Amino acid sequence: MLIAYMLLLVAVGMDFWRMRISNRLILIGLAVSLVHRVYSDGFGGLVTWTILISLPVILLYLLFLAGALGAGDIKLFSLIGGFIQLKELMWCIVFAFLFAAIISLLKMLYLGTFFSSMKYVVQYLYGILQGNFEKYQPQSMKDGRIHFSVAILFGLIFTDILIIS
Repeated sequence: MLIAYMLLLVAVGMDFWRMRISNRLILIGLAVSLVHRVYSDGFGGLVTWTILISLPVILLYLLFLAGALGAGDIKLFSLIGGFIQLKELMWCIVFAFLFAAIISLLKMLYLGTFFSSMKYVVQYLYGILQGNFEKYQPQSMKDGRIHFSVAILFGLIFTDILIIS
């Protein structure tokens, strides 16, 4: 699990400095998690590993298409899935989204954009209900964007503390 934390910390740094997470880092993490899983569970662990790294892509793909989640964020969940079990992965995703909501709320309150952002979200959701499937684009991408990798890191920490331990 220490390796997963180290990889996530590097990813958070990349997210802040480059606004993207290197595919090389993801591939290294997946390779390490595969070796760990096969070493721990034997070659039967290969099936579990494949399912657990694929599940975040399957579950979160629509959020990516909508522009609400970046590809790097989904790949980080996949990387984590390589190291933990299904129950922990699901809790990690739930906790990460809760932390992302808290971070977003704090950012909106800090920037004074809470009401305009909520108005936009309501309009966006109303548009979806009307059949208008456009990407989620806040008025200013810079103002509307958070570093979701931080929420993923906190999600893993809380999962580790509350569920795994």
